[in-house]
Amino acid sequence: MSKIIEQDIVVSGDGTVSGVSKTLVQERVNKVDLICEKIADPNYDPAEVSLMIAAEIAHVAREMTRGGSDPSEAWRLKGYSEQIKAFLALGKQLNDADVLSKKDILNFDGARFAFVLDAVVNLFATALKEAGVEESQRTSIMKHYKDLMVINEKRIRQDTDKLGGRR
Repeated sequence: MSKIIEQDIVVSGDGTVSGVSKTLVQERVNKVDLICEKIADPNYDPAEVSLMIAAEIAHVAREMTRGGSDPSEAWRLKGYSEQIKAFLALGKQLNDADVLSKKDILNFDGARFAFVLDAVVNLFATALKEAGVEESQRTSIMKHYKDLMVINEKRIRQDTDKLGGRR
């Protein structure tokens, strides 16, 4: 089966006729759209997206080398250069986002932290009960624990900040 390729005809200053494949341009746009979709998908591996970006840079570089040395083609080389810059910037942003997503961040005021802390406290209370600690003692221990948390919260936050992570 043959593929029909539309081409724009370009005539350079010296009379050389060449064509730009609209199919190739459309394939490039489709690949960029696919890369954008994958970046937006939080479940897609950033390493795979980086490989897709690298492949696109390689395709553009290959097209640049096919361009020849005709001065009237400088606009096309500039376009290719801009595409490569855009892909490199995209790759850098992807890498930065991936690094940030793996950063050890503890948000004391966040819902997830509150949930985990509550679960830990409840497990501790359950352990006290299962260990046979009287209810009045359990209540006293839990109140004392709560008081200690209030007193030490500021220090705990400061010490956590010193570890290098954000709260």
